[in-house]
Amino acid sequence: MNDAESESMNDAEIALVEAARRGDLDPLNNANNCKDDPDGICWGTIAGDCLETIVCTGPLTVVQWFFEHKRSLLCSNFCTILVHTAARDGDLETLKYLVAQCGHAPLREVDENGYPPLLAAAQTGQFEIVKWLLTEGGC
Repeated sequence: MNDAESESMNDAEIALVEAARRGDLDPLNNANNCKDDPDGICWGTIAGDCLETIVCTGPLTVVQWFFEHKRSLLCSNFCTILVHTAARDGDLETLKYLVAQCGHAPLREVDENGYPPLLAAAQTGQFEIVKWLLTEGGC
C-alpha cells in the first residue's frame, strides 16, 4: 500500500488491507458480521478505493471470499481491474479463477494506460500469463 492509498483510509480500513494482504479472512468476516458497532467497521462504510486495494493486494483466497460474500459491493468494472492486476502481477491461478467467474470480456478491456491484460503481462515479463492468454484465454 502506498502513502496516497493509506492517507485516504481510516485505521480500520488500513487494518483490513493489511489482513487481506496476509490472506487473513477473520477481519473480513468480522466486518461482514458487524452490527451497529460504532467502533467496528462495516462493509457499507468502506470506500471503493479501499475495496479495490483489499481485493487486488490479497491472495486468491481473498478474491474468492469477495466473490462468494460481497460480490454486490464490487463495481461493474471490478472484474476488469482484477484481471489486469492478476495478469500484470503474474498470478495465473487468480487469473484463471477470474475468467471462470467473469467470463472472457475483461480480457478484451483496456486498463487506465490503454493496455489489454495480454500487453500488460508482456510488458512486465509475465510470460507464463502471456502463454496462457494466447493458448487458453481466448486472446
